[in-house]
Amino acid sequence: MSSRFWSSEPLTREERARRANLPYAERQAEARAAREAYDQAQPDSRAAREAYDQAESDSRSETWYQESPPRRSRTHRSHAQAPPASSGNSQFFQGSTQAKNAKQQKKEQKAQKAAEKKHRQEARRAAEEEARKEKKHFESMSQWEYAKKWSTSDRDAYGNAFDDFSASAAAFIKDNTQEFPLFKKHGCARNNCVRGEILGVCHHEVEMTLRGSGVFDEKMMKKERLRWHPDRWTGKGDLQIKANELFQLIQRIIDGDVNA
Repeated sequence: MSSRFWSSEPLTREERARRANLPYAERQAEARAAREAYDQAQPDSRAAREAYDQAESDSRSETWYQESPPRRSRTHRSHAQAPPASSGNSQFFQGSTQAKNAKQQKKEQKAQKAAEKKHRQEARRAAEEEARKEKKHFESMSQWEYAKKWSTSDRDAYGNAFDDFSASAAAFIKDNTQEFPLFKKHGCARNNCVRGEILGVCHHEVEMTLRGSGVFDEKMMKKERLRWHPDRWTGKGDLQIKANELFQLIQRIIDGDVNA
């Protein structure tokens, strides 16, 4: 093997021709051998080169594994990078928010008042419509249907007056020497009354007493009228006059003044 492979002197023509004719494997082997011989001949240079190579490797390794500063998240960066709001801006936004809140509150109060007003109007219209329907219903009712509607409350209000009249009437019809049946004076402020001068009550007061039966209807009234028909009391003086007056008051009720 030629030592000139690693020599710094120029190659001769013969040496260049020889190397050119060598197979690839032999050229590689000669190159390795020449390198080793060169390294052995110059130990200081080899050590320096190895130290340089190691330092270069360490430098690359250190650069590769050196820990990078932690990456901040987008949220963290945005918070960190956001400039602190100045006191002027804070006061401005605070004032703006308060103005918006006051405006919204005023708007809500106005809407609530409008809703309450609408509710009152609807309730009033509903009440008026109900009253109109009830009035129309009452107007279309016969006097007896109207009376029957209030039969329970009439019994509660005038029951005692009717019981007293019924008991005294039964006793008088059985024995004419008994006192003529008396009607309770309920009091009446109406202007269309037919008043019995002898009995001291108007036909409305007679109606109140008879409605106290709780079964006040046309059949009951006609039966009561018949009991006091003048023909049944002919020739009995004052009794006939009183019976005739009561008969007329009952007739007025039957004629349709039940709602008066």
